[in-house]
Amino acid sequence: MIALLITTFFEGMKHLLYPQLSMRESHVATVMFCVFLVFVLSLLSSHSQRIQLNLLDEEKANFETLVEHLPGLACIVTIDQKLVRWNSRFQSVLGYTASELSEMMASDTIAEDYRDIVPRRMGAAWKVGSADMEAAWLTRDGQRIPCYLTGVRILIENRPCVLSVGIDLSKRKQVEQALQKSEELYRRLLTNLPDVTWTCDIEGRTTYLSPNVQDLFGYSQEEIFQWDAESWRRHVHPADVQRFSESYWALFRENRTFEQEYRVQHKDGRWIWVLNRALQTHQQDGALFADGIISNITERKRAEQAASQLASIVDSSNDAIIGKTADGTISSWNPAAVRMFGYSAEEAVGKPISMLIPPERPHQMPEMLARIAHGEHIERFDTVRRRKDGSQLDVSLAISPIVDKTGTLLGISTIANDISLRKRAERELLRAKEAAEAAARAKTEFLANISHELRTPLNGILGMTELALDTQLDAEQLEYLLTVQSSGNALLRLISDLLDFSKSDSGGLQLEPAAFNLPEIVRQTVRPLFFQAQQVGLEISCQIDPAIPDTVIGDPGRLRQVLVNLVGNAIKFTQQGTIAVRAVYSASTGREIEVLFTVRDTGIGIPSEKQTAIFEPFTQSDGTTTRKYGGTGLGLAISSRLVELMGGKLWVDSAPGKGSAFSFTLKFEAADRPVFVS
Repeated sequence: MIALLITTFFEGMKHLLYPQLSMRESHVATVMFCVFLVFVLSLLSSHSQRIQLNLLDEEKANFETLVEHLPGLACIVTIDQKLVRWNSRFQSVLGYTASELSEMMASDTIAEDYRDIVPRRMGAAWKVGSADMEAAWLTRDGQRIPCYLTGVRILIENRPCVLSVGIDLSKRKQVEQALQKSEELYRRLLTNLPDVTWTCDIEGRTTYLSPNVQDLFGYSQEEIFQWDAESWRRHVHPADVQRFSESYWALFRENRTFEQEYRVQHKDGRWIWVLNRALQTHQQDGALFADGIISNITERKRAEQAASQLASIVDSSNDAIIGKTADGTISSWNPAAVRMFGYSAEEAVGKPISMLIPPERPHQMPEMLARIAHGEHIERFDTVRRRKDGSQLDVSLAISPIVDKTGTLLGISTIANDISLRKRAERELLRAKEAAEAAARAKTEFLANISHELRTPLNGILGMTELALDTQLDAEQLEYLLTVQSSGNALLRLISDLLDFSKSDSGGLQLEPAAFNLPEIVRQTVRPLFFQAQQVGLEISCQIDPAIPDTVIGDPGRLRQVLVNLVGNAIKFTQQGTIAVRAVYSASTGREIEVLFTVRDTGIGIPSEKQTAIFEPFTQSDGTTTRKYGGTGLGLAISSRLVELMGGKLWVDSAPGKGSAFSFTLKFEAADRPVFVS
């Protein structure tokens, strides 16, 4: 009992007088004191040989009590590893019975990977007085318990032994593992966070940097650890360095934290924007330090610059640019909107967009909001809007939904363009167009009437000329009458051309589709022209592709008119040689077939720069040809329009002195039944 009280008193005094002792030092001190106490008690016992046997028994009991109340798991082991004594905690924690322990070697209670080293270390305790180490016990059920063992030499009944006291490190190990995990988590956090944490001293030397600093600046931790304040200033943009320096020194001199945005030069030479947030200073070992966080804000700065540029564009735009919420409330209003509608930004923002819509158009806003809600973009919507003074304005609107990355509608953007001048010009143009169309109709009607009035007496003249030619005439009379007949026919053709051109110019030309025999119509058209060609010493050939169906649906009269114009021109502008007319099967799609017609001559040819102009009305390749060859220059213009009206195209391939080839394509529909032409 006395030993227990003395041990308890020692523990209390130890913690009171030496609170700074480590766990290992405290544990060794306790064990050494217990051994010293046992030694003192043994001396007292041996010194008093006259003490009775009951006193010896009491000392033995005191020793066993001392061992029992030693902190941790205590046991006494002989030099040959036999267990002599143990406390109840040793027995209960390891789970063995007293009889089992009495038969066991001390090493049997040690984990297998420590069974060699523990006996050697504890054996050394007898030689040097004490020993300690970390090890692990092995319980009866195989559980491993980490421990810290301290051994001191003692004599038990004159036998050399080692008193081993161990403390359970399980909780400490758990705390250490938790701390290690926490530190590892902290390190991972610092490594994976985009921000860089730092610690600097008053001289500007960096004492700590998170590992991700190289991702931000391009420099490694080791490189930056060599920098001082001047090195940092050299890497800050010249425009920002003064502000940076003032903030840094104020941090240490006045303990004034800062939050600064400035540019730092990356290792590759480019400038990056950073946000540096300095925390309060703190002292460590008599030195002053500060902690902080650096964030890369380059992308944010670029976005701000882009937003600023966009705002400048919006503010300088001549079009009204209006932002609205999803329900049509005005959220932004640029200067052009002020000029266009008369409302200031303060008057417009927060108001419904319906204030700009005339009362007679109440349905427009709900319809547009519904379309925008479905993600539709309204590219161009011409309408009328109302100004602050009540006047109305013609505008063209472009309306787009503003959505986030998930497609959620955030608002609506509207760009309004003032089209008042355009609308006024359109109205004036419409009036001019209507006037021109009315004039064209009047011209067509006039030409139709005058044509009829001219054709009636002209037909009389030509008819009487025909009759006169059938009478007995001398040579001079015959020449006069043939001249009258030729002139009359020329005048009749001119009247027909003028009437057709007038109709085509006013859109009055009409097609009369019918089923006809295409090959036969071509032959019939060319045949009367043989005699005319022979009179000037020319030969005409006509070739028709046998692949062309006999019967098609189209306008045979207009086809005949085009062929007559082209062959007539070929005869007119060819002095010698041949004229070839060809019709070739080109392609077919379903019931539709395409035929290529070509009229080729060996005439004077047409320069390339004139080949487009000849299809214009009243135009020939050379003004002198009009006087030499005659004609009005309407034939090709009318033919080109007729071909286009029938869905084809007319073109020419020609060179001066090498003749010309006029070609055109026409599409016909295949007929179900053949048509016979007599």
